[in-house]
Amino acid sequence: MGARMVRDRADHRRLNPIRALADGLASIPLAARAAWGILAFWTLMLAAPLVVPIEGTVGVLHGLGLSLTALVAVGALLRLGVGQDMARARALGLGAAGLQVGAAELRIVWAAVLIAIFLGLIGIVLGLMTLAVFGIAELNAAAIQARDWSAVGPVWKRVALAIFTLVIVAVPVLLLTRLSLFAAASVARRRTVSLDSMAIATGSGWPLFGLLLVLAAGPVILGLVILEGVVPAALAEVLIAILLPWVWAPFAAGSLCGAYRQLEYWTPDEAADKHYRDLR
Repeated sequence: MGARMVRDRADHRRLNPIRALADGLASIPLAARAAWGILAFWTLMLAAPLVVPIEGTVGVLHGLGLSLTALVAVGALLRLGVGQDMARARALGLGAAGLQVGAAELRIVWAAVLIAIFLGLIGIVLGLMTLAVFGIAELNAAAIQARDWSAVGPVWKRVALAIFTLVIVAVPVLLLTRLSLFAAASVARRRTVSLDSMAIATGSGWPLFGLLLVLAAGPVILGLVILEGVVPAALAEVLIAILLPWVWAPFAAGSLCGAYRQLEYWTPDEAADKHYRDLR
């Protein structure tokens, strides 16, 4: 019966990106109330270069501290995103003011390492395939360097290679999309979820890809504003130190957790089935 329930959920689950984004917006004030301590510390770490020279040993220590702070903050935000309130988040291991380092953080790191290894192997294979195909095509390397596209080779070869290149680029993008819920799943399931997180997104790859595009829009726009020099460098660092911990990170974590709650189907036993209903 339990297996049939899992299959039924897997068959009927569909992602509503608008609902997931609404969950992300709701996570912003919740994070400010429940995880204010780690978010404030994250802000201080991001703003530290404005008052302290970050170089040499200090730079290394700052980088390590910033990474640890970000991990703790992400752990707190994911617990809040999965639980949707402070009581359930505390049951998942949320500490006072969001300050905790527990099994969930270790699971997230380990899952990220496994995914990075997998994607690295995929990248090596795709790279070798690309070199082989372009070598077989025997295009004019001198014409490519000179940007003389008419002399590169026959049109059909260029079209075929363009299609092949799009496919090569699409593979890691699609894999990253399917794997994007690994952290939320690792927190909610209370175990390491890495490559098996791809099953969660089955049937909702494109809506999830659209959700990720929306989440990426904020950092991309802010990055372009900074690169174009629209705001002074010091003001840019202040904006990052405020917007990243207090707005974008809670919004992104809440949206991904909202997507996870819509798509989750995994229930190993009756106790977990109750936990699944609580998440819904």
